[in-house]
Amino acid sequence: MKAIPLFINAGTGELRRTLTQGPAPRIAAILGTTLELTNTFFDDEDAAIELDEGSTGRLVCRSPNGLDAETVLLDSAWDHTSGQTTYSLKTLADSEQLRYLIKSKPEFILSAQVEFTVPGEDAPRKSLPFDLVIINGPARGDEGAPDVNGSVQSAWLTERAPRIDIDAVLTSMERTQLLTNIGNVLQQRLSDDGSYVHFYNAAGIYKGSATLLDLGQANL
Repeated sequence: MKAIPLFINAGTGELRRTLTQGPAPRIAAILGTTLELTNTFFDDEDAAIELDEGSTGRLVCRSPNGLDAETVLLDSAWDHTSGQTTYSLKTLADSEQLRYLIKSKPEFILSAQVEFTVPGEDAPRKSLPFDLVIINGPARGDEGAPDVNGSVQSAWLTERAPRIDIDAVLTSMERTQLLTNIGNVLQQRLSDDGSYVHFYNAAGIYKGSATLLDLGQANL
């Protein structure tokens, strides 16, 4: 995806959308894609500056409800060309921690911060925290065609239900026993208000002729 510009006051950590305008832009990335920030630092006169030679920086992202927990996304070192005022931070918007947090949600907002260290200073400087929106889309790369022929339902029945081979030859006695067994398995029960009849067996309930609800050990 296209790099997202971010402007940071080198002294206060203020964030802006452009060198002269704020606030910071809405930063978003799609789960599983590359997130790249091009950071430009400016001074109190709103002039873009290059940090002292040897300055290092990183991007740290955590859950807003787990700022003391594990890092969710991290780029531990930026790319910078001497003589330029931009510093590039790049990371894959994906991790086990992120997938746990986002699960099936349409999006999840991380708390992100640029931390940078200038030679000769004891403590690192930091930008103000900002929201990083991770968007969870339906595309995963390994999608299969939707089940249109009922194979899922067939697999469900194959796993749970007894079956009789179509070409099996049954004697008259076996056919009688089979009908008896079917009658014993498929039970009927009149509803409490007497307006309809339940058809059910030990595995579940048939409602009408289309839907099977697997109720397991339901008390019928």
